[in-house]
Amino acid sequence: MKYAKRNAEGNWNVMEINDANEESLFEHGWYKLVEHEEPDTSWNPEKWRPIEHLQVQDSLHLLHRFHRIVPIDAWEPERETLVFVE
Repeated sequence: MKYAKRNAEGNWNVMEINDANEESLFEHGWYKLVEHEEPDTSWNPEKWRPIEHLQVQDSLHLLHRFHRIVPIDAWEPERETLVFVE
């Protein structure tokens, strides 16, 4: 399972953790990463671009990762990102 913890820069460090006690992880600020389905690749890359949207569900210690397609010239706010740590 993948878990994420917010780092000092405000982004999320993601690690693969197996055989872990979830309650212990949650007490130390870790969230379970829930990956949502990526859109198909039939969109035109000259008109659209993929973005990633993260949503925190504090009460359940879940971090949802959604994938979206937006117009290439659309303004998008600065967002938190995932940093995969090995």
